[in-house]
Amino acid sequence: KSVESVAPENPVATDKKVIRMGSLDLKVKSADDASVKISQIAKDNGGEVFSSNFYQSGKDIKSGTIEVKVPVNSFEKTFAEIKKVANLVVRESTSGQDVTMEYADLQIQLKNKQAEEESFRAILDRSGKIEDVLAVTRELARVRGEIESLQGQIKFMDSQTDKSTISVSLTEDTSITFTDTWRPWQVVKDTFNGLFK
Repeated sequence: KSVESVAPENPVATDKKVIRMGSLDLKVKSADDASVKISQIAKDNGGEVFSSNFYQSGKDIKSGTIEVKVPVNSFEKTFAEIKKVANLVVRESTSGQDVTMEYADLQIQLKNKQAEEESFRAILDRSGKIEDVLAVTRELARVRGEIESLQGQIKFMDSQTDKSTISVSLTEDTSITFTDTWRPWQVVKDTFNGLFK
């Protein structure tokens, strides 16, 4: 017997699910110091350092990247605090992707598959012939695999929407001596100095 997908009696209630990401390109006096500060900022905001990778050039200038994950509701605060570590913010960007509909769709699919599994279990309880038992057991295994796949997708989406990611690129700049975040006047000053020279 074939089993039809069962539509859920009530729509699946889903909170808004948004994937938040941020990216910063910073000039700093010391990459090591900045890395320690960023790590502490992440911890203070309920997050953690996810990965880091640093290297030193021939001119003894250290550069690298550090990626942190923090709870979505701490994203804006963390992003602003990390910017303050810089002597100069070269570039910044943030993005968000609303995946609420996709998440709700996965929940509905999961509910349907679980109902299908229950139907197969009921058929299995009534089956007498060995061929029927084997056929239903195969279908149960297939549905169980689909349920586990959907649960894995939901878990992955939960991890993407519960924590936001901020990727920070750090480069040491030994010519920087003060710490205004944007320093537009320093850019003007450097331009005039260059023309003067």
